[in-house]
Amino acid sequence: MTTRYFSDLHDWLISEDFSSTRQARLHKAYLLWLSLVGNPLALGGLIVVAALVIISALAPLLSTHDPIAQDLALALKPPSSAYWFGTDEFGRDVYSRLIYGARRPSISAFSSPSSSVRSGLSSARRRGISAAGWISF
Repeated sequence: MTTRYFSDLHDWLISEDFSSTRQARLHKAYLLWLSLVGNPLALGGLIVVAALVIISALAPLLSTHDPIAQDLALALKPPSSAYWFGTDEFGRDVYSRLIYGARRPSISAFSSPSSSVRSGLSSARRRGISAAGWISF
């Protein structure tokens, strides 16, 4: 029964005869998904980026110690059950610092393109450019 449902859904999503705008949007997204799944390198890249974003978002829950707390008595300890990646020269937990360190690049990776799109759109609006070309006044 479920195989037939997925077969019908696949046929509906692949169909070029759209009965609604929703179907057209889902068709486009489904074709993108199929091309992504068909390319193992792209799928692997998506998995790595998604894992980094999830880990950086959950950093406060996943970290075992405070990433900036120093304890010189624990300096340069090897990996153990208490400190999974060991400690640095100031006795800080390397695992916690690594997880918290992934947050800043994740934020800048998403904010840089969005800010450039915003500035480009506002510049185009000021200059009177539309999607079709120049707007005549």
